[in-house]
Amino acid sequence: MGRVLITASDDPRPALDELESVARVSPDGVYFFLRDAIEELQESTGQLIHPQRNAFFQGEQLFELERWLAANFERAACQSSEWNQRIGTEADGAVSAPVLGLLVALVRSRRREVAVIYRRTTRNDVIAFLRDIAGAARTARERNEGVLFLGE
Repeated sequence: MGRVLITASDDPRPALDELESVARVSPDGVYFFLRDAIEELQESTGQLIHPQRNAFFQGEQLFELERWLAANFERAACQSSEWNQRIGTEADGAVSAPVLGLLVALVRSRRREVAVIYRRTTRNDVIAFLRDIAGAARTARERNEGVLFLGE
């Protein structure tokens, strides 16, 4: 699970113990609901939000992050209150079903069974994640700092 921090540098190691996480990034339904949009954000900023990788938004990239947040608040608001979000397949090796307590459906693929893994996801969870990131972006701008998505 990655952490989201407000910091002046893309390398917070000297002060990492003193920095408070403002959000977490994990491979759950919220992340996979936003995944296509995250990849679009990467195309415009070069930064990929991912639970296991670092991404740093400062200056113009922070403006891009804020535009991205606004668009995804609208997208989340249009979602039903809850749904089963596809987060991977057993063949992808994306997650371990027993660990996350997931709903698993079996489908036929090329004469073998592949487990499609879903996670119950809610609109409120997506909006809460986006709100936490928006608050971090606002605070970072006020402090003339950046938002660091710190991977595991």
